Amino acid sequence: MRRPSSPVLGITSIAVTLATTAAAVLEVLPPIAWIVLLVLGVGLGVLAVGIYLGERRMSPEVDPRDQLKGQLAEVDAVRTWLNLREDPDEQLPLEEDRVFRWAKKTYGLLQKEFPAEADAFMGETHAPLGSPYFATAYGLRTEHTGRSEYLETRANMIREILRTH
Repeated sequence: MRRPSSPVLGITSIAVTLATTAAAVLEVLPPIAWIVLLVLGVGLGVLAVGIYLGERRMSPEVDPRDQLKGQLAEVDAVRTWLNLREDPDEQLPLEEDRVFRWAKKTYGLLQKEFPAEADAFMGETHAPLGSPYFATAYGLRTEHTGRSEYLETRANMIREILRTH
């Protein structure tokens, strides 16, 4: 479900404040003042609903399958980067390791929509530790298999997820 944006929430809070203020001061202010406050509050509430519905129409929900397809399309670029390296398994800081960055982003997408598959992607034995330990799981896995094999196995997992969902 799509959540309202900040402008919608701001307008809504102002509308509620004005409407409740009008109701609370019925006896203190002259009738015209609280009527104006009440009308203004209701008008802002209607405006907030209109903005929210307009935002929903303008920005359609992103299909998680399309996001995964985008990640799968990036595999070729990551594979090329890996093949151009003198030593594909050389130790690198994680922010420079394109295989890690690709895997971390893919894992994040999987976690949102396909949690069971995200566990398999991270590695069943490491999944209970949660996403803060993804780098550790990645390091342990690539230490045994190498970056190239890691990339290929994870790309195959994404292909399988796209085929089955």
